[in-house]
Amino acid sequence: MKRKSLSTKMALILITVMLFLFLAVSALFTMSTLRTVEDSIRSQAVSTANYLASKIDGDEYKEFTEDSVENDAYWDIRNQLINVLNSTGVLYVYTLQADPSAVQIMIDGYAKGVEGAATIGQPTTGTTYNDVKAVLEGESVSTKVIDDPEFGRYLSAFSPIKASNGDIVGILAVDIAAENVKEIQSNLLKTTIPIVALLFFVIILILTIIFYIYTKRTFAPLGVVSEALGDFAEGKWTMASKKVGAIKFKSENEISALAKAFTASYKQLSATMNEITSQSNRISQSSTQLYGTIEETMETNRMINAHMVELAEGSAKSLQHSEESVTALEEMAIGIHKIADSGNDMTNTSNDVAEFISKGHEESKEVVIKIKDVQQMFHQTGTKVAELSNQSKQIQEITVVMTGIAEQTNLLALNAAIEAARAGEAGKGFAVVADEVRKLAEQSKRSAEEIRTLIDNFELVTNEVSDVMDATSAKVIEGTESVQEIGNMLERIVNRIAQINLEIQDNSAVTEEMSAGSEEILAAFEDIKGFARNTATQTIEVAESAAEQTKAMGTLEAMSGDLQKISQSLSELIEKFE
Repeated sequence: MKRKSLSTKMALILITVMLFLFLAVSALFTMSTLRTVEDSIRSQAVSTANYLASKIDGDEYKEFTEDSVENDAYWDIRNQLINVLNSTGVLYVYTLQADPSAVQIMIDGYAKGVEGAATIGQPTTGTTYNDVKAVLEGESVSTKVIDDPEFGRYLSAFSPIKASNGDIVGILAVDIAAENVKEIQSNLLKTTIPIVALLFFVIILILTIIFYIYTKRTFAPLGVVSEALGDFAEGKWTMASKKVGAIKFKSENEISALAKAFTASYKQLSATMNEITSQSNRISQSSTQLYGTIEETMETNRMINAHMVELAEGSAKSLQHSEESVTALEEMAIGIHKIADSGNDMTNTSNDVAEFISKGHEESKEVVIKIKDVQQMFHQTGTKVAELSNQSKQIQEITVVMTGIAEQTNLLALNAAIEAARAGEAGKGFAVVADEVRKLAEQSKRSAEEIRTLIDNFELVTNEVSDVMDATSAKVIEGTESVQEIGNMLERIVNRIAQINLEIQDNSAVTEEMSAGSEEILAAFEDIKGFARNTATQTIEVAESAAEQTKAMGTLEAMSGDLQKISQSLSELIEKFE
């Protein structure tokens, strides 16, 4: 279906409005013409009534009305009315007397003996007091056209009859036939309506042509804007902008404002689309990088998870060996405790050792507190494994020293037994003591050997754990500072123990120091066992956390893939706009 232009529609609207206006004007003109013809006849009738009233002698008419009989005054006036009726062509001429109660015909213009002639005081049939009330006040009036079944169409005009002193003494009435009023009106309309219609047609035609040309020129840019909007809707932005830019406006109006607003909107939307394109490209690049990073992170998490499983198994073995070591140390402590009763100086020195080891234990607690996330917990595990290895070596050195001390004590006991034998009876008591000391020394030596065997086994387990830790040492190197601090403190402990060894060599209370040292070692192994248990628990928790993180990274990987698809769809959508 072909679309009509806006200018054509507006021209049709103008023609329709003008036609309605023509019909309205024609109706008003017809009514005015009809009223004008009637008013003209009424005006003529009033003029005739005024003229005839001025010809009647008012004083004579007043004389007649005083008696209201057919006297000379009556016949003079009647003859005058008869002459008027015969000479002017009026339908009827007569005089009236009116009051609110009745309106009466006094004299009419019919000849004597003529049928229908009125008698004096005969009531009127069509005239009322309201029709002549204004005449009694000095005005001349007329009625509308009356359509009477007996007399036909006519209208009446009334004029006051005045005496010489100006008093109104009667009313002169004239009835004028109105049968030809319709014919006059019809003829007048037939001659004027075509002229008016032709004039309106010419005016409508001229106005329509002028309006059509004006609107066509005015709304021509609107058609271009409409085409541009169609191109714009199809994504042909550049073509739409060129069409609107080519429009030349001769004046500033709503259409030019629309085109300018369209151009401004195009520029703003174009800038927005460029920004969207740029951001879409950035999102695409970022999502690609994110996808690659997630892949690498997931691979790393899988490796960490595998290592943490191995580490958890090693920690479990370490915990088992620690418990065995603690059991052996408890047995050794029982044996050493018997020797400890005879050494007071060794107790003081071992207290110093306990103080340093306690400081090392507190330092290890601080290191444990620093472990806050998976990576730090992993690093701390490696540090503690190294610490276990160092402490096992130190304990091994202590057992060597204890073995040496036991051998020296055995030699001393042997020498004491020899000296007691030389002393004879006086040395028997001393010989018994020396023999007990020798037995305790041998028992201490056996306990030390057992401890060294356990330490060797513990060292093997520690080495296995260290091998596992070495496989992932590159990922836990950040926690070495705290471990080094603990290592330094343990080194001071070793130095202090060396001093204790020197003191033990010079001190006769060797066994007491050994007892105190065994108790401290047992406490240290208890701490090691607790630490190993915590390490195993934490390692399992880290492994579970790593597994959960791997699942989360899988979800994030799927989301990253969806983001890539969305970014690609957005880019394809933007490419549709030229």
